[in-house]
Amino acid sequence: MSSFDPAHPLPVFAGIPTYLRAAQVEPGHVQPGYVAVAGVTWDHTTPGTIGARFGPKAIREGSIFLGNQLQTARELATSLVEVSTQDVLRVSAASRIVDCGDFRVYPSDTTRTIAAIEEQARLLAHRAAMAVFLGGDRFVAYPLWRGVAAAAGEPIGFLQIAADLCLADQDELWGRWWRGATNRRILESRDPAPAGVAWLGTSGFVPAADWDLAMSRRLTVITARQLRAEGTAAAARRALDAARGSAGRCYVSIDMGAVDGVFAPGTDGPRVGGLSSVELLEVMDALADAPLAAVDVVNVVPNVELPITTQRLAAVALLRLLARRLTT
Repeated sequence: MSSFDPAHPLPVFAGIPTYLRAAQVEPGHVQPGYVAVAGVTWDHTTPGTIGARFGPKAIREGSIFLGNQLQTARELATSLVEVSTQDVLRVSAASRIVDCGDFRVYPSDTTRTIAAIEEQARLLAHRAAMAVFLGGDRFVAYPLWRGVAAAAGEPIGFLQIAADLCLADQDELWGRWWRGATNRRILESRDPAPAGVAWLGTSGFVPAADWDLAMSRRLTVITARQLRAEGTAAAARRALDAARGSAGRCYVSIDMGAVDGVFAPGTDGPRVGGLSSVELLEVMDALADAPLAAVDVVNVVPNVELPITTQRLAAVALLRLLARRLTT
């Protein structure tokens, strides 16, 4: 009799880090009906602190403790309970989630990278029931959304959970392709065009030109203060409805910079007055049953903080959003 069982789970400090310990497969081998995770190791379009290129690896590492809990529960034929929501999470070998590794990027060629990210997102979204992207700086949401919308073959909305509006245009230093122009590029996109664009959790100072553009176009911007006054669940549903418009599904982009720097210091510019970690998790709960085509988590910069606070929060928030879709 062997002294070990290869079916036993590994300790948290061992193994190849995939999101939630999911099986790793090539994007072309994703089976229909699966949630597919992919990383985007790009941060050359942010004027803030560099390091979001390490975000995908950090979020995966931040999820390993969750993956081990799920593996242990599976071995014991039991489940996990999220005590705040009392949701029961049962993940088994039949749970349909895979990790496809990282997309190809070209660090010295922004234009080529934008095209490459869009194409890879389109191919993955075409195969997966839902695509999950780990960024990367905030600008990657633009080519990711375009790829997912192209795969859908129909308009989809864009909901940004973020502190900033990112509606700038040409910048003297950064040109057209930079973090501050992310949502401007999406608004101007044609073929595909967004069904709607909305923001949730905006806080602090933003350029007046960005604010005026959003107001002149009657776009929905729900600030962090409004979220607290209205109630997290109600605010999240209103933002989702505004982003979807008449479309069936929506793309949700989660910028960890929306969270106050006390709770998420590992971003390219920690915010003062942002969402609390609890508020972010409550937003995830409110969107857990929403008709989503894809979701991304961006702006995790692990090299600026010694503890793993931000990457752990990103990993947990993502699971709160996905949990009901993975339960078997």
